[in-house]
Amino acid sequence: MLSSAGLCAHGPAASLAQVKFRGCLATAIIYGRQPIIDHFRRIDESRLFGLMQVRSAPPYFFLLSAEK
Repeated sequence: MLSSAGLCAHGPAASLAQVKFRGCLATAIIYGRQPIIDHFRRIDESRLFGLMQVRSAPPYFFLLSAEK
């Protein structure tokens, strides 16, 4: 059985921020120990467009949808 202590972050693991990316303001998750920033823009009530920015790699685009 896993202990809950093994599942806890030790110190800040990520933070949310408003970030300008390619001239547009977006919400971003900035990971403290990884060279990754995830940018999010709302498309409509149930969908978010995402872009994962990793240092020295092309961006990865994705779509998040909420089930109704």
